[in-house]
Amino acid sequence: EFESHGAYISAPSIYSMDGRQVNGLIRGREYRYKYRVKFERAFTGVRFGMLIKSVSGIHLGGALSEASLQEGLTVAEGEWADVEFRFRCHLNPGVYFMNAGVFGCPGETETLLHRLADAVAFRVLPVADGRAQEMIDFGCKARVEINV
Repeated sequence: EFESHGAYISAPSIYSMDGRQVNGLIRGREYRYKYRVKFERAFTGVRFGMLIKSVSGIHLGGALSEASLQEGLTVAEGEWADVEFRFRCHLNPGVYFMNAGVFGCPGETETLLHRLADAVAFRVLPVADGRAQEMIDFGCKARVEINV
């Protein structure tokens, strides 16, 4: 957990699309990563983030709720935000971690307001089709032509 600067992230969890909290994911399915943020001060330009990492700390991918701080939200002291990122699991079997972060402007400059590193650990379950290799399933299709 990184030091809070006026916001606090809580309750990070992964959910199936039917609303069940899960930590065993199936490649190819869609999931929701959710967390709450309580604001102890007013901010502008508020953006939320998520990041998926390998157990060795390699950043595999993530997203921000808004592309720029100009698109970010304005929040007042005491407000809560319920944050949800939908994602499709393109990871191969293994263990991974999810980060959560919130950014905002207490003045003119964007600041990291709070971040949870390795907030959720999850496992991608083994599948029968074991052709995809390494960490990410890019959906590769092999075509082989034998010539005489």
